[in-house]
Amino acid sequence: MNKKFLELALARVVSKEDVLVNPPCSYFSRCGGCQLQHLKYEFQLHFKTEVLREMLQEIAGISCPRIDSAIPAKNPFHYRSRIRLQVSGQGEVGFFKTRSHEVVPIDRCEIAEERLNEKIPETKILARKLLEKDPTQRHEIEIRREGEKIVLATDPQEEGFTQVNADQNQKLVELVLKNLELSGKEKVLELFAGEGNFTFPISKTAKSVLAIESSEASVLRAEERIKKEHFRNVQFIQSTAFRFLENPPTFVKGGQGGFDRLLLDPPRKGAFECLEGIAKLKAPLLIYVSCDPETLARDVQMLMKLGYHHDFSQVIDMFPQTYHVESVTRLSQFPT
Repeated sequence: MNKKFLELALARVVSKEDVLVNPPCSYFSRCGGCQLQHLKYEFQLHFKTEVLREMLQEIAGISCPRIDSAIPAKNPFHYRSRIRLQVSGQGEVGFFKTRSHEVVPIDRCEIAEERLNEKIPETKILARKLLEKDPTQRHEIEIRREGEKIVLATDPQEEGFTQVNADQNQKLVELVLKNLELSGKEKVLELFAGEGNFTFPISKTAKSVLAIESSEASVLRAEERIKKEHFRNVQFIQSTAFRFLENPPTFVKGGQGGFDRLLLDPPRKGAFECLEGIAKLKAPLLIYVSCDPETLARDVQMLMKLGYHHDFSQVIDMFPQTYHVESVTRLSQFPT
């Protein structure tokens, strides 16, 4: 296994009829947005589970990792609540072709919510106006759902990361809550907290939640929610996870902030630089939400060297029809 190739052992031979379907999207062979539309959905889940298993075996060195059954999406199509369209020099709108900056013009997207597709004709008019105003700049147009409204944006302001699949995000939150095993007495530390996707649901059961997030905009929105909804056991700190762990506040240094649970949801590059700091906190249970099996496996390997045990991992399919593998992993601290 290397960064470009994945080696999988042959388990069984299947026929094309067992695996392949006709992709419903007419742009599938050209557009870089989806990669797996030609596979039956149950095989997509199997494929992603095996990718996760292979990473944990080959990189983390776990010979037989426990991998629970993948959690499928209720809607494998038309699930995205936000898409970002590129504008070509000719005023066409679409997605980039795989591994290029060539725009593949589209009239609809099979994984976008239908209400977003209804706005695509408007983006073509807007694209022409953008080019008339500045033909030298690379333009993009975002279509997103905000509550009941569908919004077009050409210059999105800074915003924290939010999941684009609402149904699966709810399942993800429920999965994390289940495996945190909260009784109401626990102090929870959350790293890479965003705007509080996990933070606020956790606070309903935990004794307290300390959330660390680097984005100022995300922290401000979270603090607005704290005030508006009167959360009394939630605190946000604007900081990178690494900086927080390198120089924690006095109440953590002094031993008064000992955490019973630790949750991290890092970006694709993982959390390698934070792992030694995480291990020093000695939280007995750690939940790692990952969007990249390779960096997850690398981080799990290090956490095991630092005293943690891999309990299990589980794929939750946030992005059907694509090769993206979202997963939840639980690790527990060996008692000293």
